[in-house]
Amino acid sequence: MKHPSTRRGFLKTLGTAGGLLALEALCPRLSLVPRQSSIAEALAGGVFEASITITWWPTLPYHLPVSVAREKGWFEEAGIRIKEIFGSKGGGTTVRNIVTGGLPFGETAASAAVNAYYAGEPLILFGVGVTSPGYICWVVPPDSPVRTMEDLKGKTVGYTNPGSVTESLLALVLKRAGLLGQVKTKALGGVGEGLTALKQKAIEAAAIMEPILSRQKDENWRVIFRARDYVPLYIQTFWITSPEMAQQHPEVLTGFLQVRARGVEFIKNNLEEAAKIFAKTSDLSEEVALSSLKNIAPVTYYSDGSFHQEGLNLVEEGMQAVGLIDHKIEWNKLVVQSFLPEEKRIKLN
Repeated sequence: MKHPSTRRGFLKTLGTAGGLLALEALCPRLSLVPRQSSIAEALAGGVFEASITITWWPTLPYHLPVSVAREKGWFEEAGIRIKEIFGSKGGGTTVRNIVTGGLPFGETAASAAVNAYYAGEPLILFGVGVTSPGYICWVVPPDSPVRTMEDLKGKTVGYTNPGSVTESLLALVLKRAGLLGQVKTKALGGVGEGLTALKQKAIEAAAIMEPILSRQKDENWRVIFRARDYVPLYIQTFWITSPEMAQQHPEVLTGFLQVRARGVEFIKNNLEEAAKIFAKTSDLSEEVALSSLKNIAPVTYYSDGSFHQEGLNLVEEGMQAVGLIDHKIEWNKLVVQSFLPEEKRIKLN
């Protein structure tokens, strides 16, 4: 299936083709932000003050390095004051928060950022957010006869939405398992919808991720496969901004990535305290928050902001596999690495 690549088609399908995961019912604080004042007005008294946007804030753990750094006051130390974080229903809406909502920068699904660029939107990728599938996995009911990937031959496996990370990852996993074309795949409209279809025996396996899996431990879902066992370095999210922001306030983007990287290191070395912050910001029990973080494996999950070619190649391969693009991605035009330390920059293919 080819997804629209024109500007009109892109805007029409922002909520699905760029969507990361459909969890609308679980995200009461999602919003499309009103138009902000100009970037120049955001700088007052030597402090850059603005709101930002992060995909699926506060439900999924993408935001945690930023939340940790806010909690610790590290952004203020660097002259950056984050007034508010706006969430979204997935990557497409996150892009729109920046392009039309006027927010200076944000974290969005990789496919949404690439789609937006090729639809003519003025944006650049200045950092990587999440660099592995974490604990995106596919489950079956406890009494299912499906025990292995091979048992899925000829059966139907669900993913969330067209253009989602789960669609791309499922295609990549099936390809690497030698099962591409031998397993039927179906968009269910969201994680909850997929699990409902699973209970109703409309499909044989459904996608789930943290913290939903830990929240639903009483369901006794049985994991058939984890995406990271087949695609360990998949880039889920990018940090994006506008050329205007990059030109006017390069020091803010540099400082932001440095502070966020400090948050990443804190999570890796202080998992229990990080879990308490995750629980507070995402309305979880501390038990669920800690279980979720252990499952996503923060050491490989969170990026310090730097790019890696293998991850970029997998984004391209995944988007091609599901028909989001039919060409190679010009990473050297999309990616700007000048906000990263020189030793963390790579040569892009």
